[in-house]
Amino acid sequence: MPILNTFQRRMLLNYIIGSFIAVFGVGSIFIFYTLTLSTQEITALLIVMGLSVMSMLTCEFIVFQKHIRPIKTIIQKSSPTITELEKGYIRAHYQTVKPLISHITARTKELYGRHFSIDESYFLSIRKKLLVTSVFTAVFPIALFILASQIRLAENQTDILQNYWNWASMILIVILAISLSGALLIYKSIEEPIDALRDGINQVRNGELEYMENTYSDEFSQLVKGFNHMVSGIQDRDQRNEQLLESFFTVFAATLDARDPYTAGHSQRVADYSVMIAQKDGFSSEMVDLLRKSALLHDIGKIGIRDYVLLKDGKLNDDEFKQIKQHPVIGANILEQVNLPQDLQPLLPGVKYHHERYDGKGYPEGLSGDNIPLFGRLMAVADAFDAMTSDRPYRKGMSSEKALQIIEEGKGTQWDPYFAEVFLEVMGHKERISV
Repeated sequence: MPILNTFQRRMLLNYIIGSFIAVFGVGSIFIFYTLTLSTQEITALLIVMGLSVMSMLTCEFIVFQKHIRPIKTIIQKSSPTITELEKGYIRAHYQTVKPLISHITARTKELYGRHFSIDESYFLSIRKKLLVTSVFTAVFPIALFILASQIRLAENQTDILQNYWNWASMILIVILAISLSGALLIYKSIEEPIDALRDGINQVRNGELEYMENTYSDEFSQLVKGFNHMVSGIQDRDQRNEQLLESFFTVFAATLDARDPYTAGHSQRVADYSVMIAQKDGFSSEMVDLLRKSALLHDIGKIGIRDYVLLKDGKLNDDEFKQIKQHPVIGANILEQVNLPQDLQPLLPGVKYHHERYDGKGYPEGLSGDNIPLFGRLMAVADAFDAMTSDRPYRKGMSSEKALQIIEEGKGTQWDPYFAEVFLEVMGHKERISV
């Protein structure tokens, strides 16, 4: 247990040095330079000071043992509980011992795969630290000086002693006010950049990658530069990930095109028509992008259909059509196995439900009306239009005008009436009818 032994030696040494400085440093200077003492009195005082040191060390050792107990438990046990690790982690932070904190963090990750962080309720704010430090460093020496002066005046029995404490109190109040004001001014100078950095980190956590304006000329300037460098790195990473994701969708669509040359370009055209409908209806840019990705992959399940069915030149029989009707489910299963991130999960319903009908006679689940997910209802219109206007081995594609007329007639039965109407407007069908 070298890390524990090192820690204990360091802490005990700090306690011993602190006790000796408090008693023999400050105390001896205050006593021996203030009072005129005989040899017998000096000896008695030294004995008293020695006993004081022993008493302080005893009390501090008891407190030390109490404080070190959670840390000793972690070090000595082969498998400490998560609660014991958390207590030791908090105690190590109170003692500000970085090697111990790192050791406890590593053990927690090794045993439980977790990572602790200090809750704000355990924080000792910089403001409190500055105020306490300023008051102690400014007032304590002055208080000692005033007390020593009072003892010297009392020893000499001077006439000014009666007014001395009024003057001394005023000095202490002035010194205290100056020290507190200085501490607050220092804190104000660091509070603003700390708050700005905290807000920036929260924005990054929420996905808002904005650079911080660097208006500082001290150490905070380097921190802001580091923050902006981090934001730049995240933006570069997100851009590369987006490029990889686009390649992923393109490869999937190209794979299907290579499998079935008769429908080459179908997925891209369905995506284009779907985007036209969404933009006409005022979808957000994020929703339009998800819809486009879903449309690119809507027929990916056909990869799982046998060649003799998928590539058949003639009309499909009932058994073959049942196989074809499985491609939405196959496609959704393929994408579920890819483990899409949470923000891409909304594209799955479009893949699975783009062959549902508004009247409930579609597949794979026979959903109807608004029970059909949004992307499924919208993409059904775009998919049907491209299917009707594209050539097949067993038939020639119909004209756009005829396909649009069929969609007009199928509003509310095969297709969602609202999205069918939007598509007709996008394609200019309404204008041609009115003319």
